[in-house]
Amino acid sequence: MRMADSRFNLYFVLTLAASVLLATGCLTPEERRDRKMQTTLRMHLSARANDTELRESVIIAGTTVYVERAFFLDERSVEAASVIDSPGGGFSMRIEFNDHGRMALESVTAANPSRLIVIFAQFGADELDKGSWLAAPRIPRRISDGVLVFTPSVPREVAEDIVLGLNNVAAKQKQLLADW
Repeated sequence: MRMADSRFNLYFVLTLAASVLLATGCLTPEERRDRKMQTTLRMHLSARANDTELRESVIIAGTTVYVERAFFLDERSVEAASVIDSPGGGFSMRIEFNDHGRMALESVTAANPSRLIVIFAQFGADELDKGSWLAAPRIPRRISDGVLVFTPSVPREVAEDIVLGLNNVAAKQKQLLADW
């Protein structure tokens, strides 16, 4: 009788373990794609008119903007990203930076009032096959809180994919730092 009880417990534990594995291991194709989504982010300053060899021209929302080739922030400095609803039915992207990004954003915005921050993102699930110049918001003042909110020139679905990829990269960065 004692043996039957232990067999019952063993079968119960194995059945429970198998059901947990099946419940967590079966992902839909969309969930698998979401987990693999990655985004690179490059933040450039608008170029001055006399910086001819250090700049390039890009088109954002039908407007030509000259940008410095070197970027000052990238996806490694992103803490979290989100798509937020704006009044009037629109949306914006909100990017919150880690300590490094916060300091870099603050120093660049303090030194360059009235210039543009030109934002480029490249994203994809299997490979970074889609890229877009997202926005060129004007620097209104020194940004010291490490949060940048802007309206991208892409559809909401694309913005959500970009945010998903940024959050995936941020989670991997946090894991790398924790393991280090």
